[in-house]
Amino acid sequence: MRLTLFQAERRLLEAQMQVDYYRDLVAFLEDVSASGVESVVDKRRTSAAAEHAQAHRSAPGLITVPAVPSAA
Repeated sequence: MRLTLFQAERRLLEAQMQVDYYRDLVAFLEDVSASGVESVVDKRRTSAAAEHAQAHRSAPGLITVPAVPSAA
């Protein structure tokens, strides 16, 4: 019974991931058809770079550990 429940939950999570994927794909294609591929790709590159930089600056609960410990 527990295995069946686990498998059903896993299938549900996979289905939700597929829904998110196709929702993002449709939104991307709508943006491309409305404004052209160059502007959409440029916009996504700048937002991805900003998100990447933001993730490195503020990771809640994590601290920065130096690569080489000081000999204090």
